[in-house]
Amino acid sequence: EIVEREKEKALQAAQAQEDGEAEDEEEKEPEPKPEQLVYDALSEYQDDWGKRGLGLVKLIGELGVYQGSRDAEYTKEGEGRTLYPNGDMYCGQYRNNQRDGLGTYYFASTGMLYTGNWTNNIRDGVGRMVYPDGGRYFGSWARDTQNGDGHYTYPDGSSYVGSWENGVKNGFGTYSFTDGSQYIGAYVDGEFVSGEWRMAQGSTRYYGAFRNDVPFGAGVYIFKYGTEGSFRQEGTYTNGKWAPIGAVKGVHATPQLRLIIQQREFALTFTDECGALHMEHLVYVSNFAPFIRWVRSLNQNLPNIVLDSVQVSSIKLKEEQNAELKEVKLKVVARDAAGKRIRNTDAITLSEPVTKLMVILTGGDKTVCLLKKAPSSSQALNEQLSLPTVRTTSDGAFLGEFIRVVEPAVRVRLHKSLTKSILSNVLSDPQTENSQQDVVAYIQHIHADAMAKLQSRLEEATGTSGFETIVPIRLADIASMSTDAITVAATLRVQAMIAEGKLPSATVEAQRPPTPLPPSAEPRPDIEPLLEAERKALAAKRAAAEEDQ
Repeated sequence: EIVEREKEKALQAAQAQEDGEAEDEEEKEPEPKPEQLVYDALSEYQDDWGKRGLGLVKLIGELGVYQGSRDAEYTKEGEGRTLYPNGDMYCGQYRNNQRDGLGTYYFASTGMLYTGNWTNNIRDGVGRMVYPDGGRYFGSWARDTQNGDGHYTYPDGSSYVGSWENGVKNGFGTYSFTDGSQYIGAYVDGEFVSGEWRMAQGSTRYYGAFRNDVPFGAGVYIFKYGTEGSFRQEGTYTNGKWAPIGAVKGVHATPQLRLIIQQREFALTFTDECGALHMEHLVYVSNFAPFIRWVRSLNQNLPNIVLDSVQVSSIKLKEEQNAELKEVKLKVVARDAAGKRIRNTDAITLSEPVTKLMVILTGGDKTVCLLKKAPSSSQALNEQLSLPTVRTTSDGAFLGEFIRVVEPAVRVRLHKSLTKSILSNVLSDPQTENSQQDVVAYIQHIHADAMAKLQSRLEEATGTSGFETIVPIRLADIASMSTDAITVAATLRVQAMIAEGKLPSATVEAQRPPTPLPPSAEPRPDIEPLLEAERKALAAKRAAAEEDQ
């Protein structure tokens, strides 16, 4: 009996195994092809397509199945959605058959989801990408990848906020670790190269250069930062070990920051005139966006220039208690490919890009542009006229003394969205400075009466402000009256754009005529005699009534 039971169990086990293999074979059906998935998803059209439906979907190919608005020529235009044979999906705006505008795209093969702006089928503008591993990016896109300022959050919770170039961290940025510490400074090709290491507790900070994401070379620690009793310790990192000055031979007391420029290691130092500055100021310079652009231009655009030394001769802070720089001057020794020293490199000025504003007003038979001139330029007008410089906020608002004076005096609202680009990324002296200058134009028609009073209103507004004088100059006369290169170039460009029909006659609606003054009030008549006569008549009436009684 025992033997029989064991045989029965063995047979049952064998039968169960065969059944399992059969089920596995049934489960291993071929995966549906992409066109089958698309066809199945479009069940509402299957009756109309009939037997040719699956083949029709397959013939559609990369164009996918589109549902949305079209223009008269049956071109995709406006809102629509497309389901592609590979499983990708897009829902958003179209222009001329291209993804253009705001839209959402799902990548089936990777699981990524992008929502943002598109231009001619590529990601361009502001957008958000969510990755299947939990990472996500929100920021600027260009040429179908991250370019500009953006915020990337990694799956582990760490994050990077800063500049991107072709999908890689490049420029100034801040990497925040999950423990609360941060790397704040310059990134080159995805690697942190110089800046501030801010410890998790916040009271200890390190300034210096970095290699492979760890400190390298000379640097400085600041302990108890921002509190009473704060102190500093300078030294050097060698093979990952920190040694203060005095404990290591060859460490210079003069601050120096080791940087890679033109694939060579340089010691960025101060000139003798900057003896009071410290290591952290060198780090501020290395993190300064114009300095990063200057180094990049040497690496990419100026291969025939060989640097011998780079020194910082002066820095300007935006505020005394702030680490944000406004301007840096360098003293550079450089040679050309033949070994001959290049002149005029001992005073290179680096500063942030600026915006020059052309306020062009047309009224009656005159077209003028508002320019600034120094208070002392009455005898040398042709040497002092120039376009005003304004600051631009992230939302496009213009700021500055020029704006504060002109807007109420001329009754205009100056905003970047109301301007037309004239010149972009212009360098007034490319050899000695890399300050990029953009010129934009605000154009408006004003009433002839307002044009006639424009000069006096500007004189009245600037007379009490202490600001440089603002003068209206005929557009046709600026090139002969100003010696400022940017002002002359922008004026000539405006005149050429007008002649070619590339510049609108106005960037905003015409200014309404000034409201006429109300008529002067008539003198109020003296009504006291009338009231006195009324009182007497009432008294007489009462007296007559009493006599009758």
